[in-house]
Amino acid sequence: MKITALYLLLFFCIVSSCKKDTVVNYEITSEIPWANPDSSGTDYRDAVVGDYAGIFIFKRWLDDSLTWAYDTSSTILTISKSDNDSLIELTGNPQIIQESTFKYENNYFISQATYHAPELWLKNDSLFFYWKPVLGPFFYLAFTKKVP
Repeated sequence: MKITALYLLLFFCIVSSCKKDTVVNYEITSEIPWANPDSSGTDYRDAVVGDYAGIFIFKRWLDDSLTWAYDTSSTILTISKSDNDSLIELTGNPQIIQESTFKYENNYFISQATYHAPELWLKNDSLFFYWKPVLGPFFYLAFTKKVP
């Protein structure tokens, strides 16, 4: 019992003597570069806007044969800037890819959909798309590369 109390006291002393983090005050500016066309700032969304060509895959589970089935086709995904804040819009062919809106922030695409949101990843000039619209065993994939 005494040893446990000693360990607890020692632990408390070590934890309470830790150096506290300093609070950083960030200056908030009202100037948003993409909202003001006269601004000297550049819109960081320009790096990802454009057409991406590649393959589109529909993957589904077949109950009768207990295997996965794949349907592939060519696709073109288009990323365009939205007039709202830092949002971008994704449209594509085939039509199963309905217009999706993403917030592009710190090189991440954050879907604005609430349920069964599609996902986007960008690596160098390649764009990857993943969407599972329902709880069932099927989903959509696209592997594309930016069209010069």
